[in-house]
Amino acid sequence: MRKDVLWFGVAVLLMGIIVIEVTGDGRPLIPSEYMYIGVVLLFFGVILISFGAILSRKDIF
Repeated sequence: MRKDVLWFGVAVLLMGIIVIEVTGDGRPLIPSEYMYIGVVLLFFGVILISFGAILSRKDIF
């Protein structure tokens, strides 16, 4: 279960990157409203990856 949190974070991070790439239109300085969803997904992906990395350490649990 601890590794599942880590891999779920990686999946959410990749979804955020894909959303930003698809909705970016090649103009990163002009964000669309869907690009904010990608940024939120990136943020939650980083949080889940760090949380999963902390949980997967053996000396905590």
